[in-house]
Amino acid sequence: GRIDHHDTIRVIQRSKGLLMSQMKREGMDGFAEVSTTNGRWFEALWSAVIHTGLGPLSPNTILLSLPIFEAFDETARALETSEDASVSNHSSLSIACEGDISRAQEYLRTINGILNLGKAVILFKGCPSYPKNEDVIPKRGTIDIWWIMHDGGLLLLLPFLLSRHPVWTGENDPTGKKKRKRLRINQTGAKLRLFAVTATRDECPERLHEAVVKHLEKVRIQAEVRVIE
Repeated sequence: GRIDHHDTIRVIQRSKGLLMSQMKREGMDGFAEVSTTNGRWFEALWSAVIHTGLGPLSPNTILLSLPIFEAFDETARALETSEDASVSNHSSLSIACEGDISRAQEYLRTINGILNLGKAVILFKGCPSYPKNEDVIPKRGTIDIWWIMHDGGLLLLLPFLLSRHPVWTGENDPTGKKKRKRLRINQTGAKLRLFAVTATRDECPERLHEAVVKHLEKVRIQAEVRVIE
């Protein structure tokens, strides 16, 4: 919406109040900001990334949820299960796919813009919303890490710290009360799976697997390693 409209300002203030209330319930320290735009949503997101913070106190990492493209999945299932599907059904799926393609292109453009600003990007996939502090992940859960390039260890450190949180260790009380315990290096948490992606066609998957395993042993992080060519 437009900033010169009172309705837009009221929506921004109400949204900011809801964000601050949610942060307070989750015990989060930080600042809540709401951006608005008359154009595409990624323009507002870029603006928020550029203007949030002050000098060296600006955030260096952006967390985004990975959208679900249902039309892609439906089309794949239709092609696998029904070779004699009706023309009208295929037409409707094609229209839906076009919408998903547009959303995917916009999403990739958003990420490229954030990367060009020199920020690290973390994509959260596999859950419609981020777990709350009082939640308990059944059977410890699994955190998948897609390691496409070496980034100095940030991509390994964050999942490791998350895996030690009471949400994943099962130390949360079912009533919602937290059991406060000191963090232990050998504490059982979520299972980590690291998918290392080869950078070039000439890169040897066996050597990459061996190098990643040795690196994990060096930093004392337990994770299942899989190499993706």
